[in-house]
Amino acid sequence: MKDREERARLARERRELAERKRREELSESLARHQEIRRKQEEDRRRRMEELKRRDEEHRILVEERRKRLLDEENV
Repeated sequence: MKDREERARLARERRELAERKRREELSESLARHQEIRRKQEEDRRRRMEELKRRDEEHRILVEERRKRLLDEENV
């Protein structure tokens, strides 16, 4: 009887250990995925800011050229 209880206790401890390990691995995986998503969002924001900056520079250049052409026509 004592042997059976000991085997049951050991089996329960192994299951608990396996479950704890699985939860830890899941938690670590979640943390890695969250970090990846955070970096992807930063990269996306950075690209959008760069596109906005380029668009603004282009708009300014076009406006300056337009102004120059209008000034040349008026001279």
